[in-house]
Amino acid sequence: MQWNLWKIHYIQLGANIASIDEQTLPFTNGDHLFRSASIGYGIDTAIGPVQLLYAYAGKELSEFYLNIGYWF
Repeated sequence: MQWNLWKIHYIQLGANIASIDEQTLPFTNGDHLFRSASIGYGIDTAIGPVQLLYAYAGKELSEFYLNIGYWF
């Protein structure tokens, strides 16, 4: 999801979930699920959007991402 704060500034929120078990239903036991979430800030510039994202996927898996310019 992305929300515009001002004309060129925006905030992003994201979430993912994935199953690594052969049986997908029911989700009663969460041991086989991977979960992640992210939050970010972006601004539109002359060279394209500049984004800084923080992603969290557990105690040992958290990273920052810096994206500069358009994807092509």
